[in-house]
Amino acid sequence: MIVSEQINPEKDIYFLGSLLIAEMDKFRNKSIDSNLLFESIQDSHNLSFGLFSLVLDWLFLIGAVDIKKGSLVKCF
Repeated sequence: MIVSEQINPEKDIYFLGSLLIAEMDKFRNKSIDSNLLFESIQDSHNLSFGLFSLVLDWLFLIGAVDIKKGSLVKCF
């Protein structure tokens, strides 16, 4: 289950997905390296790499991000 009443909202996949998309908006170019995105989100939120990967997988599955030439690209 993606949304649960027992989980802290700051660890919810929907919430973290919105943070990653907002973080991607801060970069001028359309593509961003996943390591750079992780470092950038680490500056503002304490996020484990495992949870970061899970959120990226979820964003990829719903079609919000794609991978082109080894970089992440927002699809909208």
